[in-house]
Amino acid sequence: MTARKREKLQHVATAEELVIPGDLTNDFDRERIVDSTLKHYGAVDILINNAGVGMYSAAWQTPMVQARELFDLNFFAVLDMSQRLIPPLREGKRGFIVDVGSSTGKIPLSSFTPHSVSMLTPGVL
Repeated sequence: MTARKREKLQHVATAEELVIPGDLTNDFDRERIVDSTLKHYGAVDILINNAGVGMYSAAWQTPMVQARELFDLNFFAVLDMSQRLIPPLREGKRGFIVDVGSSTGKIPLSSFTPHSVSMLTPGVL
């Protein structure tokens, strides 16, 4: 299990679950999370991409810094985690990737456009 705050993870994790705090917008953290998981379990059965943020703003009013942060988490972190874990999933000939998204990826809202566009998942790889 991964999230930014260890305390919150430990509150919901069972004793058998590996807890790895990290920021999924950080390349080093994503690499460390995947490496630690594979080292601990030897394989991966499932990746659930559930981290994400929303932004109530029209695209033309959204500062680029905030738009990039949104895409870093909602799109690029999902794509990178999937790319990192597809080889071990294929090697084990089992497993799933679950991308948790938002209905705004299919039905955009004018006041939520950066979020809507960022929720277009990378797709089946």
